Amino acid sequence: MAIKTKTLSWTRSVSSDVKGYNLYIQASPDIVNLQSQKHDLGDVDSVELNGLLGDVDGVYNIGLTSYDDVGNEGPMAILNDVPLDFVAPAPPTGLTIS
Repeated sequence: MAIKTKTLSWTRSVSSDVKGYNLYIQASPDIVNLQSQKHDLGDVDSVELNGLLGDVDGVYNIGLTSYDDVGNEGPMAILNDVPLDFVAPAPPTGLTIS
C-alpha cells in the first residue's frame, strides 16, 4: 500500500542567527498557536508530515516559527484549513473470474 508523502517546505528565515524551526499543528477549526502540538525540526527547510500527525486524515492548521541559539522564537507563519489525506482507500472485494 502506497501513501503519497506530504511535504511542508519553506524559505529559510533571513535572520543570520536562526538555529532551527518549530512546527505547530492543530486540528481545524481550532486556531494554531504556541500551545498547539509542537515539533522541533532543527535546521531544515522542509519536513514530511506523514507520521507527525499519526497518519490521521483531517483538516489542520499549521504554524512554523524560527528560533535562535538562546531560545528566542520569532512570529508564526500560518497555513489554515489544510486538508490532509494519509489513509489509503480500502481494497476492492468480490473478485471473480468467469
